[in-house]
Amino acid sequence: MCENPNPPLRRRRLPMKLLSIFLLQSKDSSFNSCSISAAEGPPFLLLCGSRSWGCIGVLHQIRLPCYDYSGYGGSTGKPSEFNTYYDIEAVHDCLKKEYGIRQEDLILYGQSVGSGPTLHLATQLQGLRGVVLHGAILSGIRVLYPVKVTFWFDIFKNINKIQQVDCPVLVIHGTADGIVEWTHGKRLWELSKEKYDPLWIKGGGHCNLEAYPEYIRHLRKFISAMEKLPLVRQAKQSSVPTSTITESKHKCLRFGKR
Repeated sequence: MCENPNPPLRRRRLPMKLLSIFLLQSKDSSFNSCSISAAEGPPFLLLCGSRSWGCIGVLHQIRLPCYDYSGYGGSTGKPSEFNTYYDIEAVHDCLKKEYGIRQEDLILYGQSVGSGPTLHLATQLQGLRGVVLHGAILSGIRVLYPVKVTFWFDIFKNINKIQQVDCPVLVIHGTADGIVEWTHGKRLWELSKEKYDPLWIKGGGHCNLEAYPEYIRHLRKFISAMEKLPLVRQAKQSSVPTSTITESKHKCLRFGKR
């Protein structure tokens, strides 16, 4: 349910009129804190799972819807794998119904664990403009152990979902990432159907890639390429229901080396 009446639930405009901030309710009944920039620029949006990406929207003059996951920032509810899926589905539903945003208007951006909900939504939308994976994970268990098979109890199984994404995929990863090894990004890029030139930032870690000049340059190049990309693909009628999630009690959203 997207709370966007006149005026929307707890919606307010900032003085510079760059952001519209509001709450919306996801399937698990939590309220997600969201913002949408009003910057002029390309006709599509970069959907991010964190408010920290507001600077990207300004730098690239692109509209930037951001949101907080359940249990984080200004959002209520409890953090869990499946709640992140509910969250991104609720945000997309709101953009579609209340703002008239089409699949081909969207670039999905997922960082670290946020790559999980990003690829979850990307597998359901065949007409996306593109996907950006920043310090992404192959799966939850693979962050901790170099397993060769995917177990049923694993979480954020990106290694399987990436192969179902039909749009161009940009992978960005630091070669000195001490949280999610660079091999995660490399393997995700190798498994992508439509590969875009990846960016391997030499010496880059897990949380500092934005400080490298090549990060901004390469992201700007990707966004420009997606803007010029002729959309010969037509959004297919997906047989996937609004939510294909099976309930679970996994609650791990942060990883670290043991």
